[in-house]
Amino acid sequence: MPAPTLTDYLTGEPIRPATREEWQRSADAARTGDRTGAFTLDGRAVFVTGDFPTTGHTPEPWRVETPYTSVGSDDVFAFTTNIIALHPSTARANAARIVACVNACAGLDDPAEAIREVRAALTDARDRLAGMTGVPNPLPRVRAALAILDGGPK
Repeated sequence: MPAPTLTDYLTGEPIRPATREEWQRSADAARTGDRTGAFTLDGRAVFVTGDFPTTGHTPEPWRVETPYTSVGSDDVFAFTTNIIALHPSTARANAARIVACVNACAGLDDPAEAIREVRAALTDARDRLAGMTGVPNPLPRVRAALAILDGGPK
C-alpha cells in the first residue's frame, strides 16, 4: 500500500508525506463531506492519498458513543450493532466490554498469544516459588494474577 501523501486538491501534485492527523482529516472529510476527502490546510485545498500501515482494525482508543456503538467508525459501528442485545442496558454493557477489551489490548499484535505467554510465565513462577522460604513471598500476587486471567475474582 502506498505511503500517505498530502496532495494538492486542485493540481493533484504531491506536497509531502502526510501526518496521521492529516490522513484522519481526509478520511473524515470523505465520510462526511462530498466524498473527495478534501479539506483546507493553510488556506489550500488538500487531500491525502495512500494509507498508514495498520493492524487491520480501527486504531485505539475506542469509546462508547451511544448505547449501541463502541467506536466512532462507520465500519465498526455496523459490526457492533449486529451483536447487541435487545435491551438497551445490555447493549450498552456489550459496547463497554468491547471497548474495554480493545483498549486493553492496544499495542499487542496477538492479544491471545500475549495472554497465553503471561499465563505460562505466571504459572511457572507460581510453581517455582511454591517451595521458597525466607524471602519476600510474591506468590499471593502471582496467584491473584492467575485467578484474574482465569476469570476469577479481581
